[in-house]
Amino acid sequence: MTGTPSAFDILRAAFIACAGIATAPALANDGFYQGSGSTLQMVNNPHLRVREEKLVIYPNDPVACYPVYADGKPVQDGMQHQERPVVTLGPRAKCEDSFRQLYAKWHAVAEYDVEVLQAQDNVQIGFPVAWWNRDYVAADGDLASLEAPGVAAFHTYINGAEIRSLALKTLQSPGASGLRRAAVGYAWKASFAAGQPYRLKTEYDFGADVSNAFYAGSEYAEGETPWFFQVVDAGTFTASRLIYFLTPINSWAPPPPDRISIEVRLPAGIPVTYFVPVYFKPSCVSSGAMHFRIEHRGPARELELSMANRENTRGALRPLTTVAQWNAWQKTLGGPSVKIGCDVIEALMKTAAPDLRARLQAYQCAASCGAQ
Repeated sequence: MTGTPSAFDILRAAFIACAGIATAPALANDGFYQGSGSTLQMVNNPHLRVREEKLVIYPNDPVACYPVYADGKPVQDGMQHQERPVVTLGPRAKCEDSFRQLYAKWHAVAEYDVEVLQAQDNVQIGFPVAWWNRDYVAADGDLASLEAPGVAAFHTYINGAEIRSLALKTLQSPGASGLRRAAVGYAWKASFAAGQPYRLKTEYDFGADVSNAFYAGSEYAEGETPWFFQVVDAGTFTASRLIYFLTPINSWAPPPPDRISIEVRLPAGIPVTYFVPVYFKPSCVSSGAMHFRIEHRGPARELELSMANRENTRGALRPLTTVAQWNAWQKTLGGPSVKIGCDVIEALMKTAAPDLRARLQAYQCAASCGAQ
């Protein structure tokens, strides 16, 4: 069983079963270092198959903040610590304008309906947690490279029963010598009877990657320039990016899941037209959420969603008003096949220029994205 964080699938919260746990360095660092969700993947275990997955990611409002502790003490300027301190997260606290906290802007709830093809007795399940790094400002610079766990408020359940007394600890990770430091995470054991249905569930808080602007190949796909570049200077506001790794679910027993349903609920304060799905495209978009759906195949891309960072947006974000802007927006969404909710169309009609108004009046909008 190998765990790979999704930033957090992202970075995804999938369960794994096998004799040991190892962390894949590339996905682990890319996932949690970016500040997203987490995932697990199974390796060489053909006995557990995911029949269906339901993932809901929603914003923490207000943001959940968790202080960083080094050797049991809150990180602060000028503090002294041993060469390799034990770094943990404290209980949720008041958010401060500080680099000494994990700002968990998102909460993920992932549920898996699992089919047991062969009985699994007392197998180990793991949820690895990768490290993230901030520029800790200390008087003597001794905290400059400090790394902290990237997941907070972790809970996991099997058939509704919570696995209790889980603590973040060092995991034995054969073959993980390429990691910058020892892997940490949660580990527990469970048994699965053949032919019995199981529902696995994991939920946790995680953060968001922040960039000083929108960049091609990062905050948006090459060749899919966001429409709002036509009306605002994208360098005037920062970008926030949600990253969740989906592809590790492809390592579960075949065939692929019958259905993978994902709902990303959007934070308030930013028009839906200022949210950009990077590579994995939605099936339907409403004013409050983006819906993604895969049937009878595994995901080929990770979930990456960029958005204007409302904390750093200078002035009002101008509305989408023309057909040219509409066409550019549709392209970043994934093309005309992506359904757009009637609530979005109604809002756009209020400011649409005549050419766009005619287009919107003829558009067959989706009454409910949840029915897609």
